[in-house]
Amino acid sequence: MTITVNQNQNVQVLHLNGKLTIGYDMDLRNKVMELVDAGNKNFVIDLKQVPRMDSSGMGMLINIHVIMNSEGGRLILCEANSQIIQLLELAQLDSILEIVSTEQEAVSSF
Repeated sequence: MTITVNQNQNVQVLHLNGKLTIGYDMDLRNKVMELVDAGNKNFVIDLKQVPRMDSSGMGMLINIHVIMNSEGGRLILCEANSQIIQLLELAQLDSILEIVSTEQEAVSSF
């Protein structure tokens, strides 16, 4: 998985490219923790280029959500494909995680 980070206003936008599955999920956590340690609190995770996610990836998104809440920040997911949205809905994580359609919508929510 590759992770590209762009700052848009006071929001860190993480563009993921690759599977968010066991073995790759720690890459995301490490990048988020690096950004949190630098004082960032508001994150958008762009899932447009994530073709697949498993329970380990879902667990990592929940973990990041909890970290953001404890830091007084926020996490918003965007651009998820229909398969990932369905997976999040089946796990009832759509009631916990903020999920919007576009990056622009996510950034403007802050």
